[in-house]
Amino acid sequence: MRHKEDTYEGIHQSIISQGLFDHVQSIFRANRKDNALGKKSRNPSLLTGMIADPDGKPMTPAHATKGSKRYRYYVTRIQPGDKSTK
Repeated sequence: MRHKEDTYEGIHQSIISQGLFDHVQSIFRANRKDNALGKKSRNPSLLTGMIADPDGKPMTPAHATKGSKRYRYYVTRIQPGDKSTK
């Protein structure tokens, strides 16, 4: 580990047990998935993770706002590094 000009090994004793750490990480993973799917949203996008475009690529919710009206729709999710034009 580096801090400014100093370098440290970064090896130290645990301050919590491995079991507790793993349990908390599993909660974080579950929360991250729920948040990504919008399950905690006031108006969740119910089809998230369930629909795909004609090429089989997953679709994700999007929205546009015009005045006070919000228009919701789904778009193809582009994966990092995807160079396709479809």
